[in-house]
Amino acid sequence: TMHNANHSSEYSPFANHKAPLEDALDVGYRAFFLDICKCNNNDDEDLEVMFCHAYCSVGRRDPTIVFSNIVSWLENNPMELIIFNFEMSHGDPLPTEVWTLMSSVSGMADLVYEHDGGEWPTMGSLIAAGKQIIAFQHNGPQCPGSTGCSSNIPEFFDYTMETNWDYDTVEEVELLPDSCYPTRGGNGARNFYSINNFVTGRYGPSYKAALVLNEKNFVEQRLYHCNKVMNAIPNFINVDYWQQGHVPEAAQEVNLYRGERKQMS
Repeated sequence: TMHNANHSSEYSPFANHKAPLEDALDVGYRAFFLDICKCNNNDDEDLEVMFCHAYCSVGRRDPTIVFSNIVSWLENNPMELIIFNFEMSHGDPLPTEVWTLMSSVSGMADLVYEHDGGEWPTMGSLIAAGKQIIAFQHNGPQCPGSTGCSSNIPEFFDYTMETNWDYDTVEEVELLPDSCYPTRGGNGARNFYSINNFVTGRYGPSYKAALVLNEKNFVEQRLYHCNKVMNAIPNFINVDYWQQGHVPEAAQEVNLYRGERKQMS
């Protein structure tokens, strides 16, 4: 998973990544955590929903362009599935506003899976049904039940437990079992388990830390240990500087191992 996926150095200094998220699709990244802001339009005072990084001036991108690029990629890769987690950030954007933008992109709304409760479907069944996108949101209105909620973009932490997100050093990430404990989304009673695997120091995302944290062996060991600590299978491993290390390869090997164990059971 790309943490702050829209925030690359192509669009902003002190970025979480050195290349845009569209490029990450081709090397195996399939989940994208994105900040949403409501910002002044450059030409007038109307507010627009934009990708950002906490502030309108940082990591700003037009969502319709990003969504169009992703839909084009999915059309060329019909066996792949993408997951979004939108953080409602500056300007109090609403999930319904994000859904309006998604719906404005040709073909996108038809690709989005709407969860109606109960067990989550397998990836295979979603692909067979033509659903290649799952979208979540957090830090917005209390959903469901509040103004601005969208059933197409449910609350992430209703379904997911997640570890701490503000580690200052690699050593804090390595600290077991503490770094595997969830700090958001409950403590074991969720469908999904999200592990943050990045360092945000005093001056922003740490490239030096990513050189360690994104290495294949480190990722595999972190997934293994957190699985044991929480007795829960990790579904998301969230990183900065996606070009560093071998995160997709590690995830693929772990998934192959899980599949083999499931066939044997």
